[in-house]
Amino acid sequence: KDEMINKGYVPLKKSALNDFAAAYAQEGSPAPPPFWNMKGRREYMSIDDLQGLVTDKRARTGCSWTREDTAEAIFEAKKARALNDGKDPNEVTKPEKKTIDAYHAALKDAVDKQLFSV
Repeated sequence: KDEMINKGYVPLKKSALNDFAAAYAQEGSPAPPPFWNMKGRREYMSIDDLQGLVTDKRARTGCSWTREDTAEAIFEAKKARALNDGKDPNEVTKPEKKTIDAYHAALKDAVDKQLFSV
């Protein structure tokens, strides 16, 4: 355990790792929550899902994908996550500019640049 923690494989302290193992390692216990071993916030949506939206928009409208499209897609994903987590989606704030910029840049790297307008 100490080596796993020291090497950063597990983003937990030793006591938390012991609690985690006790809660989920026994026969018949529930599955651990998704992303338990990841640091930072989970992504709102995968780049693959965002790519699908780009392709769909191009097929339906013939229009390019814009930064505003990325912002709207992330906002909708944020609201869907809130609803899934039992929260009111109407209280969700719009994503920050840096979040939109990061998603849009990753998306541009992943798809054909011709599908984009600046």
